Amino acid sequence: MDEIECVVCNNVQYMPSILPCCHKSVCNSHISEYCPLCKIPINPEEVINNWLLLSLLQSSDAFPCERCEENDSTLYCQECKIIICEECFKVVHKGKYARHKYTSINNYDYEENCCKTHDLPIEYFCTEEWKGLCSGCFDMHNGHPILNVHEAAAQTLFEVKNKGIRLNKMQEQVQYEIDELEITQTEIQRKYLDMIDITKDTFKQLKKLLEIKESETFNIIESIKEKKIGDLSAIKDSLTKKFKRLQNVINMIDISKDLPSSVMMESMKYLTSLIQSSINSYESTLATFNTTFPYPDFKLLFQSFDLFSYNAQGDNNPTRSQTQRPSTLTPCSSHRRSNQGFSSFSSRHASPIPFRNSTPIGPFASEDILEQRKFISKQQSSNAIKLSWNHCISPVSYILEYGIGSKASGVEQFRQVYKGSSYNCLITDLLPKTTYRFRVAPYDENNLQGCWSEILSVSTMDLQTLDESTFKNTASVVKRGEEKWIQFERAGIIQASYPYTFGKQSWEIKVLSNSFYSNEDTSGVLKIGVTSYKNKQVIGYSHNYATSKSLKINVQLDIDNQLLKIKTSENQEPEVFSITEGGQFPAFQYRPSKNSRNNVKIMVKFD
Repeated sequence: MDEIECVVCNNVQYMPSILPCCHKSVCNSHISEYCPLCKIPINPEEVINNWLLLSLLQSSDAFPCERCEENDSTLYCQECKIIICEECFKVVHKGKYARHKYTSINNYDYEENCCKTHDLPIEYFCTEEWKGLCSGCFDMHNGHPILNVHEAAAQTLFEVKNKGIRLNKMQEQVQYEIDELEITQTEIQRKYLDMIDITKDTFKQLKKLLEIKESETFNIIESIKEKKIGDLSAIKDSLTKKFKRLQNVINMIDISKDLPSSVMMESMKYLTSLIQSSINSYESTLATFNTTFPYPDFKLLFQSFDLFSYNAQGDNNPTRSQTQRPSTLTPCSSHRRSNQGFSSFSSRHASPIPFRNSTPIGPFASEDILEQRKFISKQQSSNAIKLSWNHCISPVSYILEYGIGSKASGVEQFRQVYKGSSYNCLITDLLPKTTYRFRVAPYDENNLQGCWSEILSVSTMDLQTLDESTFKNTASVVKRGEEKWIQFERAGIIQASYPYTFGKQSWEIKVLSNSFYSNEDTSGVLKIGVTSYKNKQVIGYSHNYATSKSLKINVQLDIDNQLLKIKTSENQEPEVFSITEGGQFPAFQYRPSKNSRNNVKIMVKFD
């Protein structure tokens, strides 16, 4: 956990010490005339032992000897500044080294601090300079608010206990969320077994021709189940880490009750910063997880290998993004070269999409395989268009063509973009803010072609941007040369110009904050994620902008899987969020604290 590991060496802290400048805790071996974190000069005598963390570590598992790395360490050499087992201590501490002072790492005694100037006991505490005083130091702090050290410790401990109550409630909520995720995992496992049984019963009725299909279907269901369990595990791991961090902070609060007042007060800034960081970073991630499994469309077994209609198959999904090369497309995909008169719309990618939710029913169903087709759905983004047309249950294939309205000798020109058995198609690598015209025709196994459908015109969206009409009093545009920054001024939500409705999308954000704050009165939250038509609440990552001056954030949205993944430059392990069905707007929610003077700016780059 973050509290136990040293930020310098990334190991468990040995003899943890609190730095006087930034109040961070590091291994004692890293202490020198310069702070290992801030890189500014410090007085090593002002470095104090982190009794809170040391007591927490002593209550944990034993540490291995730094010399043999086999036996449990039992002693700490104050001269060598290492922890070591008793056998190794006797081996290396011979001759003049035998006079080295050592202590048992499992039996530290707290010592009442004495004034290093007057060598008198600490009896008072200056709350302005946050420093213990002896009777000799009293005159040097005239006009400062001074309390008896025991009274100051009692007041501070009372405030810390109140924060501890809040942390206990937060820990209970995290445990509740973990329990809910385990229940959801059990539900997924149950539905997975139910789906396996349904599939087995269906395939028993088929003959040898369908035996290979049975194996393929099990593999697809297994991959869906593994993906759901994987996504669920990622959320659970994140919650478990939060739970353990909260437990460590709560344990240190309990330990602080038994420390001498002067020792406790010296560690209090470290403890309060951990408490505040835990409170600011907490946010419930519990959301309804999609446990639904796709149901196989067994009628399609007679005409296609696209057995499943699950519209979120991860790496198995034949739908390809615009960044993929033509060689990675399915056999039905095409990559066309430019011919004269078609240079403005050639070289497009088209992929079949076996989506169950596009299966025609009712008036859209057709039994005449060469009957004229009708487009029944369309979706578009700035560089892709997804189309579906009515389909019959008999074996049939299709030719999909597109154009931009160009004519030769008075005849409108079209180019083939897809040929295959699917009745859904995704065309990528299109130009933004451009109108494309599509037509489709069926053909049978004898290559006899039916009539072309009516021409469908579809316009791609403009490049995605933030909608300035949503800024209102919340934000304004600030230009720095060619860069365009959004500066937040008041609490509110801003969002993109249009929603993403299909496929996978990503965008990057750079966040700048003009100063550092670490207390509750001046810190605020910038929430980065998505919002939908129905629910204006922003789902995503909450960034406490007062804790870092600059941050880069990458957002990956998977509409089909209903997942949102966000990772930052500070933590490469992405946080995973479940989202609702339907279109999703990229959005930002600014929640400053009441007395915040921070100036927060963002720059967004949509792919």
